[in-house]
Amino acid sequence: MSYATVQTLQLFSVNDNSVEGDTSCELMISASSHDIYFSGVHTSINITLLEDDSVGIIVTAGSLLSLQAGNSQLMIREGTTGYFGLSLHSQPLSNVSVAFTTASSRIIVTSSSKFTAVSWNSTQQIWINAPSNGIVEGPKWDLLTITLISDDVLYNERSIAINFLVVDADMPDVFQVSPPLTDTTDRAGTTEVHVLLVWSIPGPIHITMPVNQQDIVTVSPPSLTFDPDQLGQSQSVIITGVPNNIITGNRTYDVSFIATGSGISDIASLEMLNIDTDIAELNCSKSQLIVNELGMFIGRLLYITTDSTQG
Repeated sequence: MSYATVQTLQLFSVNDNSVEGDTSCELMISASSHDIYFSGVHTSINITLLEDDSVGIIVTAGSLLSLQAGNSQLMIREGTTGYFGLSLHSQPLSNVSVAFTTASSRIIVTSSSKFTAVSWNSTQQIWINAPSNGIVEGPKWDLLTITLISDDVLYNERSIAINFLVVDADMPDVFQVSPPLTDTTDRAGTTEVHVLLVWSIPGPIHITMPVNQQDIVTVSPPSLTFDPDQLGQSQSVIITGVPNNIITGNRTYDVSFIATGSGISDIASLEMLNIDTDIAELNCSKSQLIVNELGMFIGRLLYITTDSTQG
């Protein structure tokens, strides 16, 4: 007799690829038997299905060089064309059109894009052009904002931004350095710059990065090495503000990039800004004090400290 034997019932959820939130349902279990006491006996189980789909935009580097994880920074050389990939995280309930907006004319988007409930996960190639202007100005950033337009309220007006580093093709330099997107701060605030090998080299070169005022920032790593097969590639340098707890005001500093080796000699420099976040104020350990009618303090001790040292 198997009436007391536990039997397993397997349930399989359906992956719909669309964002609907967590849903619930009721599973009815009914018995069918010639035994009049068991025939028609039933029970129910409440089931909650957890949503695993999310709304979002997926960017892949395509033919471009990615400078950062997540492809939020891409690189293109002036005077060339290239593409990056675009798709959606989940199936939309309505068609999704894509609008592209650039902060300047350093890059031009030459593609159009539209997603449907069928093509949402098919990566589309978005082609861009970086026109050459014949002016030596060094590498520059341009910001591309991608905005979705749809009757699906979850996807409508959703947007992401990609920073494009446009390498100056008019500069005869062996390497170029990207301008920083943010300033450093004296509370160990960091910024990142990219060193790009843009000229063919006969052998390895080494780039050292001295700072004219080492009490303001540190540079990591302190040096880089490029090999000939790294043409068109970049390496990251992290610049970090040195905490000092002294009010100095914002200060400028220079980071030099000096390349030597394999008969190569080249130099570049960045003037940067370190933001002073120290302020003059008193910090109290208690915001309320208790005194008696005689003016005598009867509460806990009050500790007063300063936030910084005046320089």
